[in-house]
Amino acid sequence: MKRSVLAATFAITTSLFTGLTFADEPTKPVAKKPVYGSQIMTPQERAEHRKKMRATKNTEERQQVRQEHHEQMKESAKEKGVALPENPPPVGGGVGPRGGISAPNK
Repeated sequence: MKRSVLAATFAITTSLFTGLTFADEPTKPVAKKPVYGSQIMTPQERAEHRKKMRATKNTEERQQVRQEHHEQMKESAKEKGVALPENPPPVGGGVGPRGGISAPNK
């Protein structure tokens, strides 16, 4: 009986400390590329843009969404009197169609 209580106590203590160790580890922030014109967009507009980008099925669709977004941001910047770079930031930088490691689109 003494051994089973000791073993159970050891198991519980070990699992608690293991859990605390993992829970206390800082998480790495996810590197996000800035969205062209994000400085003049509301959080809701940025979320909608990300949703559109995630809904695309291939590179051509993503490029079309980017181009439309670029034109919208140029108009919005002009209306607000804000200067944006003429060209949006370059696409890619990683492995895979969305700039990160992922399975190829089919």
